[in-house]
Amino acid sequence: MSAFKINIDQFETPYKLSPEELLLEGGSSEGCVVPWHSTDAFVYDCIMKAKSVFKTDFAQNGTVMWLLPALPFQSELKTLFATSLQQCFGTPLEHLFFEGCHGIHSALMLAQESSLENVTVIAIDGVFKANKREQFDYLGVAASTANIEFINTGWVLQSAEMVASIDLAKHNPIQGELKRVLSLNEQPIDIIFAPGNGVESDDWLNYLPVLSNKINEQTIFQLPNYKLGKLGALEGIINLATLTNSPFYNDSLSQALVITQESNKYQAVASYLWTSKEVCN
Repeated sequence: MSAFKINIDQFETPYKLSPEELLLEGGSSEGCVVPWHSTDAFVYDCIMKAKSVFKTDFAQNGTVMWLLPALPFQSELKTLFATSLQQCFGTPLEHLFFEGCHGIHSALMLAQESSLENVTVIAIDGVFKANKREQFDYLGVAASTANIEFINTGWVLQSAEMVASIDLAKHNPIQGELKRVLSLNEQPIDIIFAPGNGVESDDWLNYLPVLSNKINEQTIFQLPNYKLGKLGALEGIINLATLTNSPFYNDSLSQALVITQESNKYQAVASYLWTSKEVCN
């Protein structure tokens, strides 16, 4: 079984809204802005949030994977994060993904390679919302727990690639990744989850011509960051929960593309294919 379904069990953000309400209404940062002290303080806040959402029965019911903030070049912070989590729960933590919103794709890939049937994912990351000054306000730490169930039919991860880059002006890995996606199959791309935020550079738009043979006027574009702000690791879960639970997307679409982009950290692309009963049989 390689198809999957994601159900969000718990969702805690400074907005105090459900994922569905956020997607429909967006969230206002008015009155919610908190001071940003340091990255070390942010890691501490993430640890405290982890303690509030972790339940002992997670490990008893299957594999637990942690989706954490993107820290591709900060090995000391990752070690501190991992050590602190282990001290909190008194048990070795095997699956930690410091990849932000791309973490869910890596978790799915590992789960498929390991032939797991049931996985609990815990996502913890900061929330940033664009303000009227075209800057991002920090709202605090958010957390979500979700269950990944592997099934016979549904959306299947086809490919996922993440490339870290400290100079996006010189390194544009999205273009290369999109070309690789094109070479994997001939099906059209029906829906694209894109990292639009309206403030930072939307470089990913420059590479859409690479997909010109796979997209058209019917292609659906989802731009979650315009409404939700930056949710990091939680964004990845919300995107795929939306994809796997929407009746509109099931059967009517064949390929989904997820583009993630965090300035000075990484750019990434993941593609998903719909597997029908006919294909399985």
